[in-house]
This record gives sequence, structure tokens and C-alpha cells, in this order.
Amino acid sequence: MRKWLITTVATAVVGFIIKRLTESDADRSARQKQRRR
Repeated sequence: MRKWLITTVATAVVGFIIKRLTESDADRSARQKQRRR
């Protein structure tokens, strides 16, 4: 029973980390574009 629980939690954590990383990259690129203007 614990196997599927660990797998679900691990998948959610990995997805959350990837989402934060992509958001950070998008924010950085947006800031650079504003500076250029």
C-alpha cells in the first residue's frame, strides 16, 4: 500500500519543482525583456 503512496508523493514533488524552475526561468526572461525596453 505504501508503494503507490510514495510514488504519488514523489511524482507530485518532482512536478512541483519543475513547475517552480520553469516559472523562475520565465520571470528572468521577462525581466530581461523589460530592461532592454
